[in-house]
Amino acid sequence: MSAKAKNITLNSILKDKTSGSSELLSKLNNYYLKTAGNPGLIRENIPLVKNELKDFAAISNYLKKLDLVLRKNSSEELKKFLKDFSKEEEETFNRIFIKCKKYLKGSNKILTLSNSKTLLEVISRLQKENKRLSVTICKSAPGNEGIILGKKLSNKKIKTEIIHDSTASFYIQKSDAVIIGADIILKSGNVVNKVGSRNAAIICKYYGIPFYVLASKEKLSNLQKYSSLKGKQKKNVTTPAHLFEEIDKKLITKTITE
Repeated sequence: MSAKAKNITLNSILKDKTSGSSELLSKLNNYYLKTAGNPGLIRENIPLVKNELKDFAAISNYLKKLDLVLRKNSSEELKKFLKDFSKEEEETFNRIFIKCKKYLKGSNKILTLSNSKTLLEVISRLQKENKRLSVTICKSAPGNEGIILGKKLSNKKIKTEIIHDSTASFYIQKSDAVIIGADIILKSGNVVNKVGSRNAAIICKYYGIPFYVLASKEKLSNLQKYSSLKGKQKKNVTTPAHLFEEIDKKLITKTITE
């Protein structure tokens, strides 16, 4: 575990509004690894985590498995579960990359949005096999998560361009493919992701550009429909409170999991 992971707190995870669900889950697992010697504390804070991060299917699925392990009252079983998760996470990214490679093999220009660990890992692997690869990333207001992903890719020496969300249509026309991550894959086949994803999918449909969703199977949910939060009313102005939206499966070229 890195020094950065050792310093992470549960409060910082719950307040993190810019990391994707895979990255949040990785941080959560690292936090539990750090506190594995106190299973009572982990058991105590699970309801809080469930409530605060309920929009993320992968985290909900992870907590269900963790709860079952905690019921065995074995610190060895707990540590094994947490360590195995870290190993499996890397393999998951490898398997997603292998499956999506045949669809993105000839793509030199890719557009995406928001901040996704899955996309970071897959794009990094793609660039190793295609040095001509360049990535355009929507800024992803209001949290500007796209800027965060852009910096991560740039640090890996991947050619990256950050654009304003309003110019997405112009850049999508010039792209070989658009790829996004997912926070939930609904039972209907629809996908929930950061606001802006639906617009990108609609634009892709109009111009005939492939629109791919890359996500682990842990994002699969039994929910048929996603219910977003209502806006906040202040005088005569409504401010949207939701940051996620549902993308109809008819707009998705393919959803790729491991």
